[in-house]
Amino acid sequence: MIKNAFFENYSLKLVAVAVLGIILMMVLVGSALSAESDTVAEKNITTETSSKNPSNENKNVIDFIYIHGANTGGLGRQTQFKKNVEKLHRNVLNQLADNQAAKRALTQNGAFSVAEKPTVFIWSNLAEEAQENLTRDLNILKVVKTKLLASIQDTLGHIMQDTFWVVKPHNRYKVLTRLHAVINEKTAQGHQVVLLGYSAGSIVAFQYALNHLAFVNLPEVITREPGDHAEDIQRMLSSGFDGYSCSQALVQNHLAKLNNQGQFIGYFDDMQLADQRKVEAFQTLFYQEKLPQVGRYTEQHCLPQKHFRGLVTFGSPISVLTSHQDDSEGEMVKLFVKSVYEHKAFWLHVNHHDDPLGFPIYEDDLANTLNQRFDMNIHPDGGFFINDATMKKQARFYNAHGWYLKRPKSFASKLIQVYIRGVKTKKNQLENPNGKDN
Repeated sequence: MIKNAFFENYSLKLVAVAVLGIILMMVLVGSALSAESDTVAEKNITTETSSKNPSNENKNVIDFIYIHGANTGGLGRQTQFKKNVEKLHRNVLNQLADNQAAKRALTQNGAFSVAEKPTVFIWSNLAEEAQENLTRDLNILKVVKTKLLASIQDTLGHIMQDTFWVVKPHNRYKVLTRLHAVINEKTAQGHQVVLLGYSAGSIVAFQYALNHLAFVNLPEVITREPGDHAEDIQRMLSSGFDGYSCSQALVQNHLAKLNNQGQFIGYFDDMQLADQRKVEAFQTLFYQEKLPQVGRYTEQHCLPQKHFRGLVTFGSPISVLTSHQDDSEGEMVKLFVKSVYEHKAFWLHVNHHDDPLGFPIYEDDLANTLNQRFDMNIHPDGGFFINDATMKKQARFYNAHGWYLKRPKSFASKLIQVYIRGVKTKKNQLENPNGKDN
C-alpha cells in the first residue's frame, strides 16, 4: 500500500505502536547490541565531517551522512556509533571498488568520487536536558528494583524518551535545522550528499528530504490561486530564482501552505476576511515585497536537487510512522518521489527480513503506481526507489535490528546489491517508459 509523509498532524497512536516495538526489541536483545564493540575497529573518528580530508578537496565529492537511532545519548554510545559507521563506510567503499557497475552509476562514470571518511550526524545531544531529567527520575529504580530490572527499565526509558522527543514538531525542527547546517557545509563546496538514516534516524533523514529538498514548483502553486499572476511569476523568475523551493522555506515564511486536500497552495488562497480590501492589500504586499524574497528564503532553507544524490533508510519504522497516501499531507511525499525519479537520485529502503522494527514501505514500481492512481505525470530520468527485505541470514528476530552495524561487511554488500537492482530498474524504465520492468 502506498503511504505518505509523517508530518505535523502525526498519529500518536502509530508512534506508540513503534515505541512498543522498540521496547520489545530492547528487552529481547539487551546485551546483543552492546556486543557490537567487540567487532568494530578501534580507530576512532576524530571529526564528524570529511572536509578536512585532503582527498576530498575536489568539489566533485559525494558525502555519505549517517544519522543514528534512539538511545545514542552520552559520549560512550556516540563514540561507539561513530566507530561502527567508520567500519560500515569502509566496507561500502570496498564493495564499490569490487563492483565497477555500481561505482560507475553512483559516481556518474567517474565525474564524482565518494568521500573516504563518513560524516556522522549526532542529534541526541540536542535532547540532553530531557535525557538528564529522565536519568534523574530513573535513579529511584536503583533503590526499589533489582539491578537487572532497573537496567532494563533505564534503557527502555531512554529509548522511549528519544523516540517521543524527536517526533515532536518543535524538536524535529531543531534537529533538521542542525542537519541542514551540516549539509550546507558540504554543498557550499559543491558536494553531493547521500543521507543514511538508521532506525529512528531514518525518520530524521526522511523528514529532512520532505521538508528541505527543493522539489516544490512555486509558480505552479501560485497559479492555483484565482487571478492572473503571470507578471508576478515572471518578476520572481527574472531575479535568478529557478522556481523550485522547499516546504520549509515556503511554509515558514508564509509563501505557501498545505490545504485540506494535501496540496501546496498560495498563502492567500482560501483566505477569508470580512473586509475584502484588507485581503487585496495583503495580496499586494505579498506579491510586491514578500514574493521577491523567495530566492533568499530558498537559499537559506533548501537543499538544491542537484546536490541530493540519494536517501538510504535502514532498520526503519517510517512505514508505521506514516499515515495513508490519501490523507491531507499526501502531496509532499508524492512530490519527493517525483523528484527522486526525475533528477537521477535514488531511495533505498533496506531492512533485514527478521527485523521487527524494519517495516516495508511502497512498491518498487512506484512511479507507474503514482502515475496511474494520482495522474502524477512522473517521467523517470535515471532515478529509482527500491524496497528490500530479502536478507534472511546472520540474525534472528531478537537481534536483527542490530545486524546492520554488527555485520557491516554483509550489510554493505546488501546495500550495493540493492543499489545495482535499482540501476537495472532505471535502465528498464528508460528503455520502456510506459511499461513494467522486464
